[in-house]
Amino acid sequence: MRSTISFFLIFALVGPGLRPALGRDGNSPSKREIDTAKMKRELSTIPIGSPVRVRMKDHTERYGHLSAVGDDAFQIESPELIIIDYSEVKSVRITDVVPKLGNSAFGKKGRKFLLAAGLVAVLLIITVVELRKS
Repeated sequence: MRSTISFFLIFALVGPGLRPALGRDGNSPSKREIDTAKMKRELSTIPIGSPVRVRMKDHTERYGHLSAVGDDAFQIESPELIIIDYSEVKSVRITDVVPKLGNSAFGKKGRKFLLAAGLVAVLLIITVVELRKS
């Protein structure tokens, strides 16, 4: 029993030190290289001239037409030509050039509130009508 506990204690203490040695070797790609390859693969499916929405890692969005795809960056054409590095991009999708607005002026919570308020109003009206009858 003691040997099992001591084995686990030694492994818990020495294990994190072995992680760099057991982890990545010098040939495996970095996260940035993997993300760049993913963006290139994603952009290869989108035809040149298609309207796109580009979500950036800094939480901004760019809209335009895809005009060129290169090794390190791609270009979209909104009124002006914008060159975007793959490392700055979170996602790229085909979309309308103009951002779509919802068909409702209210969000999901607003619609639920209006529905509940409408039900309460209907029940209140029914109650008032029944009270007047009696």
